[in-house]
Amino acid sequence: MRPSSRCSLLALALLAACGGSATDSGTITTTGTVTNGTFNTSPLVLDQVSSIIPLGNMLPPDQVLPADHVSFVIAGTSGATAGRTVVAPGKGTVEKVGSNRITIASGGAIHYWLQNITLLSTLSVGTAITEGQTLGTTTGKNDMLDFGVYSDLVAVRNLLSPGRYAFETLHAIAPLPLFGDPSKSYLSAKVKSSVDQNGKLDWDQTNKLVGNWFSSSLPQDASSTVAAANPKQVAFGYDAVSTGQVRISIGGQLSITGLFAPSGDDPTPDAVNFSTGKVLYTLYPPVNKPDRTAIGYLLVQMETPTQIRVETFAVRPATLAFTTAAQVYVR
Repeated sequence: MRPSSRCSLLALALLAACGGSATDSGTITTTGTVTNGTFNTSPLVLDQVSSIIPLGNMLPPDQVLPADHVSFVIAGTSGATAGRTVVAPGKGTVEKVGSNRITIASGGAIHYWLQNITLLSTLSVGTAITEGQTLGTTTGKNDMLDFGVYSDLVAVRNLLSPGRYAFETLHAIAPLPLFGDPSKSYLSAKVKSSVDQNGKLDWDQTNKLVGNWFSSSLPQDASSTVAAANPKQVAFGYDAVSTGQVRISIGGQLSITGLFAPSGDDPTPDAVNFSTGKVLYTLYPPVNKPDRTAIGYLLVQMETPTQIRVETFAVRPATLAFTTAAQVYVR
């Protein structure tokens, strides 16, 4: 991101929240004020936070594309994390109330949302929210509380088909830099990442395999990133937690679905382009174990800079040839 000549320290604080550097694509305007201290209270009691996964986590089938939010992993026995009190990390006004999700306008062009919550029935659009106010309790889904923040001051991220994404994704920023201490220091220490505490959700590169792809049957609008479209998405990117670890996320439609790590001998997705030809990836579970067994194989070819053909196989194919089961994905 490139601050304008009028950029103040407040805008630089927002730049840090975006996980950006001076060479990232996009811009920051200086309209409004955003700085650390926007949030001062953790949405969960601090000792109930086991770890925090930064932006960019992939968890199919629910989250096929890199996430535009962080996830607070709830401490306790897996599957038994429902019922934990969730509070508002900052003041504001309720903008949206959905199924297990609430969005709050926090002022200073900041909006935040929390998901996987059983909300109090007293909350509705227009309700004034105070910092630390109880919003509900955790549902226990995936043992996580999802926390997203977006700002009108952040320009579109490096996503090659911006029309496919919700406003919240195009303007997403990392929440933790916007916290004041002592919560900021405590929560930052909980971030489970050897890559970047803020994370990254926009891996797309022009004429490269890396990034997000959508079934050619999906319309080229924001309906292609709603939950119902997850089975028709695939993503080639990098792990939000482990440095340099390639991940292939398959939502459905193909014969093998889930999150996978290719062989270390396979090309990285940012090294594959239109001229590369067909590439066969060996699909392993995304856990580094010496005795892990291949789950299957993925054959992919960039047919144009904006279209790929993909097919999965249970056993290694004798030749690099697609069958009628192959699927076409586009940007």
